[in-house]
Amino acid sequence: MNIVKKVAVSIVAGSLIFNTFSSIKVIEATDESNTKPSQHTQYGLGCNIDYSVLDTQKEINEVDYERANLSTSLDLSSDSAFPPIGYQGYIGSCVAWATTYYTFTYMVHDQKGITSTASNAYSPSWTYNLINGGIDDGSIVPDAINVLINQGALTMSECPYSTSNYSLDWSNNTQAMINALSTRAYINGDYNYFNISNVCGTDFNNQINTAKYLLNNNHPLVVTMQATEGLTNSTWRQCSDSSHINQHICVRNTSGSGGHAMTIVGYDDTVWCDVNGNGTVDTGETGAFKLANSWGTGWGNDGYIWILYDALLSTSQIKSAYNSSVVWDSSMENRVPFFARTGYTNVVYYFDVKDYNVGYVSKVTLTTSRRNQLRATSLGDNIQIYQRYSNGSYNTQIGFTGTIVLDHPSSENISSHLSGYSWGVNISDMFSDGYSVSGISCKLVDNLNNTIKTYYSGGSVNGTSNSYTTLLNLTRGDVDYSGILTLSDADAITDYLAHIIDFSNVQKVLADYNNDGIVDSTDVSALRLYLLSKGVDVSSLDVKIEAYVQQGLISMEAN
Repeated sequence: MNIVKKVAVSIVAGSLIFNTFSSIKVIEATDESNTKPSQHTQYGLGCNIDYSVLDTQKEINEVDYERANLSTSLDLSSDSAFPPIGYQGYIGSCVAWATTYYTFTYMVHDQKGITSTASNAYSPSWTYNLINGGIDDGSIVPDAINVLINQGALTMSECPYSTSNYSLDWSNNTQAMINALSTRAYINGDYNYFNISNVCGTDFNNQINTAKYLLNNNHPLVVTMQATEGLTNSTWRQCSDSSHINQHICVRNTSGSGGHAMTIVGYDDTVWCDVNGNGTVDTGETGAFKLANSWGTGWGNDGYIWILYDALLSTSQIKSAYNSSVVWDSSMENRVPFFARTGYTNVVYYFDVKDYNVGYVSKVTLTTSRRNQLRATSLGDNIQIYQRYSNGSYNTQIGFTGTIVLDHPSSENISSHLSGYSWGVNISDMFSDGYSVSGISCKLVDNLNNTIKTYYSGGSVNGTSNSYTTLLNLTRGDVDYSGILTLSDADAITDYLAHIIDFSNVQKVLADYNNDGIVDSTDVSALRLYLLSKGVDVSSLDVKIEAYVQQGLISMEAN
């Protein structure tokens, strides 16, 4: 599959949408048992225009539709890995809900065999606050995906989402941020979206099958749309087939200024809506995608909605029941393809996830009263962006005092990067004014947040950028990063073999003292002989080894 990593800046504000429910029950995002008050007249939106997809046509060409043997229906939301429906409140965070809470949670938990809950699902607050420019003004999908690629995500328990007292602050949960680097989204190829044609024909049918193919391969799909009448119950229809009786379905959308993002979680080719009301199944009236929304369980079908395939077309296939020469909605105005945030092109976003063997991480503590002016990248063989400016101005008055973490991806092959490589960060302040980025302190840590080396303290930038780097030279056996081999290193490796302590990914490589690819008793024995040669008293180590052998915790026989 080919995917592209797109960079775009959004200038269209998020907004709110009115609905005609007189009473609705919604679930607080951080507590499945906590319900909101019964009267709600507005929902949060927040999907801005991704200008990188305007007037483009991207297709996935590798899918062999005949051999794919697609089923007639599929529902990822029925899997235990799919999180419960959430509620974004009046916050413009829909993009983060679609990408992070639903899609990223499902893909990670499906891969790891984890049952999703409202607390272990990944937090939209984490993602949204890194891309919203410091103001609640919406965001675009590529920026959210970039956060998941670069930083991963924190869970709802680690980074709570509160609809009643939403905070735009960045997280200061350093260990959680380091842990998040171990599982991230990635782009498998050249782009992260494809288009579904808005014209009925072979391309449209094949691209619908592309979406089905990805769903069958456990990929929820993020879609964006104009948030107008198509998302309110005033224009919904009821499904007409017996299997989906009384379920809500959207059959068309209209143009408007607001935007919204949702997640395709499945499809069913047997869904039928008698759109033209003639009592018969007509072309275009069957087949629909199932979407998860972030407006609580009181919206739609317990938080989900069906979108008729035909609603993705700029002109419906469904003929009028009274005049077969015209389509059923020919007298209605402003029809737009349903997944067209721009009003023209159906865009479907997707990504993959994978685990990373996190080696070196730069932990940077700093202070700024203008967070929007901050840029941070990791230095080494790869560069990583921590925050992307997406909207708001440089003078948005939201500050940050705390720690950010930046992975050094090329250190994933740790054994090849123990010595002779420089690592560091570049910190930029994008505007010269009275508000600097100050108090910059940098540490190189491992994935367990153990300090490998402190390499800078007390830096400041104002309207410029500085790079802070360090040359790293680690020695096998030096698991405490002291720079010399000591008895404490041999003690720690022995405790690790006895499963009394854990080692980071870097420490596991360093513990392989004899560099044979395995951490075992031969490493302890070889390190013990080295310490003896330096005149170190190893009697306490010998006592420990004997005790562990007697307890069956270790064996001094080579593996």
